[in-house]
Amino acid sequence: MELAILGEYEKARQQKVAERRKESGYKTKKYHLFAMDIVRLNGLAKSMGYSTKKQLSNEEYSAIIRTCIAESYSRTFPEKTVKVPKTPAEQREYELKQIISYRAENGDSNEKIAKFLDQHKYIPPEDEETDGQSSEGQKSDSFNWTSKQVAKLKPRKKRGSSKF
Repeated sequence: MELAILGEYEKARQQKVAERRKESGYKTKKYHLFAMDIVRLNGLAKSMGYSTKKQLSNEEYSAIIRTCIAESYSRTFPEKTVKVPKTPAEQREYELKQIISYRAENGDSNEKIAKFLDQHKYIPPEDEETDGQSSEGQKSDSFNWTSKQVAKLKPRKKRGSSKF
């Protein structure tokens, strides 16, 4: 009986996480990698500043893969301006900017986006106005988004620039 309850709890938790990701603008893809690919990803993670003492989360692997895509894209299309996030903090800021951009494109105001980020416990990046809150992006009770923080992270549209 306990296993059935735990199974239902895990299923509900996974559904909640999937819904949060969808509402944040993520597109889920499943990739098939060889063991050597994981070893290489872990090497990249360590060089970027991640702790590799424990297995990386799917979100951390996703951030590293996004950096690899940005680097490859900037080499393939040098005429495009692509900022390549190279540290966990830069990757987290990029992720937050993408979430904010997605929510804004879907009509959310800065206040509504701040409420969404609070509701889903996204931690604001560290800056002088947030009293040194963590920018590592780990979920905790230490979050308090404002519309001003959202506005500061909202990507600025450049004339004639590509969405990529």
